Amino acid sequence: MRPLSFHGFMRVYSGNVYHGFSEYLIYGGIPSVALENDAQEKADLLRSLFREIHLKDINSKNAIRKSGGIIDLLNAASSSVSSLTNPEKRKNAFRTLKNSNISSATIKRCLDSLEDPFPIEPSERHDIKRKSDVASPRKYYFADSFLRNARRNFRQNEDNHIMENALYDELRMRG
Repeated sequence: MRPLSFHGFMRVYSGNVYHGFSEYLIYGGIPSVALENDAQEKADLLRSLFREIHLKDINSKNAIRKSGGIIDLLNAASSSVSSLTNPEKRKNAFRTLKNSNISSATIKRCLDSLEDPFPIEPSERHDIKRKSDVASPRKYYFADSFLRNARRNFRQNEDNHIMENALYDELRMRG
């Protein structure tokens, strides 16, 4: 089940469209959250939803015993939403920042595992001049802004990245 589109969100949201759009970009399209008035309650509900459903789903579907690496990768993806992501560069960053020896192949498998319960989705690049798809790097988007914002603890709200993510979600919903 996918979150609501902005149009669907506005059908359950009681405020004006401008406040609704701001709320949608921060808290996403989960109907029960849209009906909640308290910002702290919304954030708590969304963190719990992410932890209890998405992380458990990712771990169980991929037989992950230690979820620290997946959480680190989710955090990195949420910090760089809508940016080009290359597993080799991500490996180098993990090596430098986390003193980790994770391979780029493992990072690729982890990114692939995050697609199954759809917290993140890859966007394939297309070379218009050559009329062909470009394999790497890809851009990754969260299936709903709340997923990204919950991972960032509702901090680091870069307007351009959040807007691009919301636009991607809307276009994907429209086919």
